[in-house]
Amino acid sequence: MDIPPGRLLTPDEDGTAPLRTPARLDVPPLGAVVPVADRPGTWIAAAGTGVCLLDPGTDPEWLAVPERDAPTPCG
Repeated sequence: MDIPPGRLLTPDEDGTAPLRTPARLDVPPLGAVVPVADRPGTWIAAAGTGVCLLDPGTDPEWLAVPERDAPTPCG
């Protein structure tokens, strides 16, 4: 993971090539990413204030929509 810009990074099969970016989210930071059981190549990610499924080559499928206009705390 490249947390601040919201990029998921993966190595090639033998680990010798540079990392590739199968997914990038427009709501960083990317906080956590784990593979989804029984769905090879699919990941669940916490990003910004939301949670989504990542499938390389497709748009993120948001399970919990990010709060884009959350009020700022007072104080």
